[in-house]
Amino acid sequence: MNFLQEHDTQEKRLDQENNKLTDEIVQLQKTQRETGRENERLKEKLENDKEKLENDKAKLENDREELENDKAKLENDKEELENDKAKLENDKTKLEKENKELKETATNERGKAEKERERVQREKEKAERERDQMKSDKEKADRERDEAEKGKWDLEMTVDEL
Repeated sequence: MNFLQEHDTQEKRLDQENNKLTDEIVQLQKTQRETGRENERLKEKLENDKEKLENDKAKLENDREELENDKAKLENDKEELENDKAKLENDKTKLEKENKELKETATNERGKAEKERERVQREKEKAERERDQMKSDKEKADRERDEAEKGKWDLEMTVDEL
């Protein structure tokens, strides 16, 4: 009986081991399925992350291109401003030159006007002298005429008396 008992014991032990191994296999299969699902989930997440990174990369590339375009525009604007500044400086120089010429012309014209005023004043004074002389000559001629008329009248009286 000992043999049977030993055999039963060994069979029970083997059954327990078998059950234990079966449980481990089931547990490993379960873990494997969970790991597989986790791997799939991680793989999906990685693919999503990869897609997001590619989108972000494309967006960054677009942003970089926009920045380069903005930089080019700013450089063009800077160039235009420098050209405008140079034009304004040229205009300023022209205006300063014109202003200087106008001041010189005004000074010359003032000098001419002053000389003309002096000439007109001299002519006016000369005309006044001439008018005074004519007035004086007229008064003298009037006196002489009056004297001549008086002399004529005196002569007529004398002739009448004679």
